[in-house]
Amino acid sequence: MKKIILSALLFPAFAFANSSSFLTVSVGEISGPSENWDGSIYMEHVDGYGVSFSNVDDKTMLGFTHLEATGDADGSISGVSAAYAFDSFSTGSMYVGIGYTDSDLADDTFTGYSIGYAKVSGNGTDFNLSATTVDGLVSYGVSVTADSGLSFGITESNAT
Repeated sequence: MKKIILSALLFPAFAFANSSSFLTVSVGEISGPSENWDGSIYMEHVDGYGVSFSNVDDKTMLGFTHLEATGDADGSISGVSAAYAFDSFSTGSMYVGIGYTDSDLADDTFTGYSIGYAKVSGNGTDFNLSATTVDGLVSYGVSVTADSGLSFGITESNAT
């Protein structure tokens, strides 16, 4: 579960845009059983909210995110991320990224790696298509932000 949250944290949906800095306020839900190595169920439902701040220039995107989770997992997760665009984020580009999280939900910290295609400018419709891996878990994400700043995103993973 914490790996799924990390994947979601690495690429938040941008909600309120001003120039090249973005503040995101988000809510989310993870539902469905998660299994331990022995097949036992350890989690069925988690709700959460998060706050993110990102700064984007032509080639780099830097971000900080904090998430609070409630339900079957209570606690917080904080993360930082960085991405490099091969062309320009303002017109749309392939990118690679790295993220690091620390949490009171787990004893370990996690580093994740990503690749994707994004247009992030704050002008017109922005979007992000991503694939992220964290310790063998692969997640795929899509987010779209309208010119108004309202956004929608979804992440799917191969977690069992």
